[in-house]
Amino acid sequence: MGWDTAAGRDWLAGCDRDTLPPCLGSDAECALFDRINCERSIHVGTDLECSHGLVWDEEAAAAARVLAEELAAAEELEHDDWGRQNLSIAQDADQAMDGLMLGESEPHCETADTLSHHCNNMHCDVASLGVAAAEGDWGGYGTYTYYAMNFR
Repeated sequence: MGWDTAAGRDWLAGCDRDTLPPCLGSDAECALFDRINCERSIHVGTDLECSHGLVWDEEAAAAARVLAEELAAAEELEHDDWGRQNLSIAQDADQAMDGLMLGESEPHCETADTLSHHCNNMHCDVASLGVAAAEGDWGGYGTYTYYAMNFR
């Protein structure tokens, strides 16, 4: 899967990748995981958005892999749980992050109840993340499952 080629913004620019938490997933999963942690390391946002890196969570990744494969097989991008879970479909990891972070409907974490892809990626209370990637006819499907320390 060609998830590590640049199409949009270079989401790895400006961060020290040597200081990021290790990714224990596949190359495609790590391309997505590293971009979220790079952005967290340099992001300037609201008081609810933090820069600590997210730890790889294999249990969350296993659940995300099941969903990614289901979405790719069905060629859809829908899910029932709109809590702390993100989905993307893109040609590469940078394009996936463009959609999750830069869309008009992707507000910063203004309140503890803000639900957006952007806020899921940046929220201070998120401690760990499991990421999955699956190839489908429409492109690469990414699923992201966030585990929290203590949601307010």
